[in-house]
Amino acid sequence: MTFEQNVYWSDAYVVRGGFDTVSKSAAVVAALKEHPVPGATITSPWIHEDLLTSLYRIRSRSYVHSVLQGADGEQGPEALTSVLDSTAGMLSAAEDVVVGGAMRAGSLSSGMHHAGRTYGAGFCTFNGVALAAHRLAKAYDRVLVIDTDAHAGGGTFDIVRRIPNVGQVDLIASPYDDYDTRSKRFHKCIVSKAKNYLPSMHDLFADWVSDNGVPDAIVYNAGMDPHQGCGVGGKRGITTAMLAAREHEVFDFAQDCHAPVVWGLAGGYVGTRLSLRTLAQLHRSTIEAAAVER
Repeated sequence: MTFEQNVYWSDAYVVRGGFDTVSKSAAVVAALKEHPVPGATITSPWIHEDLLTSLYRIRSRSYVHSVLQGADGEQGPEALTSVLDSTAGMLSAAEDVVVGGAMRAGSLSSGMHHAGRTYGAGFCTFNGVALAAHRLAKAYDRVLVIDTDAHAGGGTFDIVRRIPNVGQVDLIASPYDDYDTRSKRFHKCIVSKAKNYLPSMHDLFADWVSDNGVPDAIVYNAGMDPHQGCGVGGKRGITTAMLAAREHEVFDFAQDCHAPVVWGLAGGYVGTRLSLRTLAQLHRSTIEAAAVER
């Protein structure tokens, strides 16, 4: 059996010739069209009249205004459109869960988790992960953000630590954007050896549940940059098969918790050891795992 899920994407997500963060989704869509994932429907984000209102609730008004005016260094209207549309995609996926009762919904959005309340960083402008968590937190008692990007989700932490019923599990392969917390709502692990990667994730899940209880809803930031072929954050020994297994284990955990999942793409970058086609297939594995209903 499979879960039906909207996969939000539009051509506006893509900045032609831009960094992988704002260009790779086109290759993911091409892979999906070539070999569709059962139950997954590519859908344009809703035109959210309240998108900016939602952003103002989790971001400083002055920062949002600076982005809209181009004062933060955005390279022209195409980049701004990409940021707004991909952020709307994450909010659309959250609405699918909260309003539509979907168990799975996602967006081919990337470049999110380093952006904090008053700043952008690490090719991240607006934090769609935190925005989705904020939306879910209005409807569910316990919301968990799971982040498997190679780098720490310090921007997400900066925002969701202010939302009492949201916590975070962060499986880290490279300590960029690490953050300090002693709150039981936040559990993180910097993995030094590939053999410890999946066991560390299991421990993070178990420890978070022990401290907080079973999550009622999940936001998943699915990073492929831990892959050994990725030159930005990759770790030797973390293979395609290991990341595919990780994806299934994340969604198995969600199903065990009876928790709906809003997912987005995270890191993953083309280089001499990682082609665009391979990267697209890595990201496709998230959509495949999300579709499986045991």
